[in-house]
Amino acid sequence: MSIIIIPYGDLCNKIMSLVGAIDLQKKTKKNIELWYTEQYQEIFYKENFKVILSNFPKLNLNNIKIKFFELDKSIDSYNFKMKHISFNKVENYIKKNFNDDMIIEFNIIANEFPLINYSEKQVIMNSFIRGYKNSNFSIIKNWLKDVTKYRSYDTFINSIGFNWINNNKNLCIIHLQINEYYEGIFYNFNNYHFIHTIKYYEEALKTISKNSELPLYFIIMTDTNIDSLQSYFKKIEEFGEIIYINEKLLNRTNITILASKAKYIIGSLNHYYSTFLVEIFDNIKLSIAPEFEFLDKNNYSEKVIFIDDRNFRINNKRQIIKSNLFLVENLSFEDKFFIYKSNYERTKNTFKSYYNKYDELIKSKYLKDLLLYKYYYFEEKKELIEVNSNISLNEGIEIFKIIKQYKPKKVVEIGFATGISTLFILCALDKDATLFSIDPYQKIQWNKFGLINVDNILKEQNLPKTIHKFIEDYSNNFFTNTNKSFDLVFIDGDHSYEGTMIDLIGANKVLKKNGLMIIDDVIHNDVKKALSNFLEKNNNYKKIDINLATMNFYIKK
Repeated sequence: MSIIIIPYGDLCNKIMSLVGAIDLQKKTKKNIELWYTEQYQEIFYKENFKVILSNFPKLNLNNIKIKFFELDKSIDSYNFKMKHISFNKVENYIKKNFNDDMIIEFNIIANEFPLINYSEKQVIMNSFIRGYKNSNFSIIKNWLKDVTKYRSYDTFINSIGFNWINNNKNLCIIHLQINEYYEGIFYNFNNYHFIHTIKYYEEALKTISKNSELPLYFIIMTDTNIDSLQSYFKKIEEFGEIIYINEKLLNRTNITILASKAKYIIGSLNHYYSTFLVEIFDNIKLSIAPEFEFLDKNNYSEKVIFIDDRNFRINNKRQIIKSNLFLVENLSFEDKFFIYKSNYERTKNTFKSYYNKYDELIKSKYLKDLLLYKYYYFEEKKELIEVNSNISLNEGIEIFKIIKQYKPKKVVEIGFATGISTLFILCALDKDATLFSIDPYQKIQWNKFGLINVDNILKEQNLPKTIHKFIEDYSNNFFTNTNKSFDLVFIDGDHSYEGTMIDLIGANKVLKKNGLMIIDDVIHNDVKKALSNFLEKNNNYKKIDINLATMNFYIKK
């Protein structure tokens, strides 16, 4: 007779049930069946454990079988009230087919399933393993530690890659778990879960900053619209640069691959982020976790530090209101498209006179539409992409005018992003010129939106493909390795003092005599300071008078 284990909970619980099953099979010599159910987190993340398991390497377990129970196909969206549907369906099946005295629930346990008389007890339900001091965990670690063997690894490399990794900084992954518990807290459905306040993340960041010998940069993993998290982002940015907020990459296989490059993790209630990944990857130096559902700190690696977070929890409606944590609801495609079309009609008249100067100079409807409507309708995928750019109309026009005046043949821009400055430059260049766009984050942070825009403008303007070259790298590497010289360098990259200084020194190295240098965001304190210090040591730059407060233009004498 087999022992049936029905894991309940998140991805970490499901994987740890494998450890428990391996251990129990060895001790009892019985066959084990793992019955995995599709639960509310799978619905919420639109990715069930069966899909995740198919992406991981094949795991051969003797005398252990895996069975999946899935929700009805009619259920296609997350609803807090239905979080227990699938588990209850399996629970009802169990109760119909097994006597109550054959079922046992251990709830939260440390490291392994307790040994009992499994000739009498056959079904283990509603149990959570909260510890890693089990010799069989090494099987799971060996199974998952080599991400190059994941079935989706090649797809990850082709679509995202690791060119954005900065060897001069330490990568920290932060898990901001908000939406998953927001509704339950707001409507008082759930007394057991909560959202961490900014203070929790601040305390975690202080600990990691003291531990890190290099500057930090951050990838944010969140289930929430980023517009709702500006106060969190503002605090995190005090400790380093945030480079990733692209929700399209949030499937948990990709997150695991990303973790293979991280030095630090700040977790939340999800144990996969808080305690599990640090046990799998030796490169992770430290993980910060809340004191939630652990039995004994000795069950965890010394690389896990627990924060007493009892005073850093949002767990009622009053605290949600006090924290100004009102979430922007996820709109359907139809709703977004309606807003897009409404904006199109409204802005067509509102900005008619405002765009007269643009219409006189630049003959690109495509670029104008991006500036006006702030959305790009990706018809092939029936998707709307927001145009997230700080390049204003007036800035773009001045860039266009100066290129038309000086006619540079070789141009390099530091910072690509959504490609708005790129489009202004391409519209102004002669067809035999070349623009190099340098950006390590085009795939991971901007979802190739800049490249999409470039492709569309080349078609609209009938420009040769040779006019634009994208280099997925850091500007420091580009300036160090290139032997090319340029007629114009446009700087709009890392806005830190150090990053701006690297770009200014690099620009000075590659810029020809009488070449142009344009620096964006000069009102930014760090950019302003770096520019001032650079010009003190390099007095061969003459400022070109342009009526812009945010962008400076220079010619190299």
